[in-house]
Amino acid sequence: MGVLRSIPMVIETIYVPLKRLPYSPLLSLPQPTHVSPFSFQEDVSSRPRISSMSTGPDGSHFVTRATTLVRQAPPRGPRSAGCTFATACISLVSMESKRQRIDKSEFVRLIPTNASEVRRVEEEKNAPCALSAVDCASGITLSDDKRTASSRHGYRTVRGVRGVAYGCYYYESKVLHLGETGAVRVGVQTQWADLHGPVGIDQHGYGVCSVNGHAVCDSIKSPMGKAFGEGDVVGVALFLPDANVPRPKTRTAVTWGKGKGKKKTYWAQEPPGTEAMPVPGSFVEFFVNGVPQGRMENLRCGTYFPAISLFTSEGQPEPAVVRCAFTEDTKTFRYPMRCQAWSP
Repeated sequence: MGVLRSIPMVIETIYVPLKRLPYSPLLSLPQPTHVSPFSFQEDVSSRPRISSMSTGPDGSHFVTRATTLVRQAPPRGPRSAGCTFATACISLVSMESKRQRIDKSEFVRLIPTNASEVRRVEEEKNAPCALSAVDCASGITLSDDKRTASSRHGYRTVRGVRGVAYGCYYYESKVLHLGETGAVRVGVQTQWADLHGPVGIDQHGYGVCSVNGHAVCDSIKSPMGKAFGEGDVVGVALFLPDANVPRPKTRTAVTWGKGKGKKKTYWAQEPPGTEAMPVPGSFVEFFVNGVPQGRMENLRCGTYFPAISLFTSEGQPEPAVVRCAFTEDTKTFRYPMRCQAWSP
């Protein structure tokens, strides 16, 4: 009896960390899962199910793969109870290592959304390139024409609505206002980059800093050009060869819950299936008022979008403001390049 009473404590200790997996399949809600302390085995008799849901620090939700501890017939003999307990312990303890080998392509992440945001996503798919009202961090305000962004918070980022994977493309951003503490970063990033931080905070983006003209990727700064500020026009030229591999973000709107007032809408977002590798020959080059500042080469493969980051300290009342130009005409592009305009 002493051995049997200790089994639930072992299960709780090993099973709880499994609820913290970052991704999980989203198909249907399960009934209470039967747990038996004998051996671990995934329930493959039916399609995957959600077994738990928790909230992450950024407001997104995580759902985990439904699993079942399935009872097996104990071996015959006088030591069958001891063998059964040993089998249970080995199977449960080994789950921590098995967890690391799960293919993340089988999982999705739930991000809270609403019906109006889903409609905006559909509208932006076929719209000319502008700043996205969806891929926009909280605290950033966009103008009616979605060309001007302003913010008076810590670093926040907004992306353009059109991503590219092949060819040479160009866009410009004019710094309209910074104030005493304001700063801006201009560059490109994939949809996997964090919006609540500056361009280049992770490996999914490349940008140039207004404070010192440094290039930055994965939070590593490299001396490149000169500082820029109010009134300057920053040009960004991106080149992606045919060897590039597109990695767009796949997200589908789903609802969860039953009954009036209990249904909630989420994005079911799949993680990238493979690690982004450098693409030889690719680069992003920066210009300030038409003068080349330098380039960042061998970008990681992916689908890239224009990205603008704004910053001001808490004590500054007026926001930092930047206006973007994505179409090539005499009224917008001040320093046209030989690349295609980001939005034809």
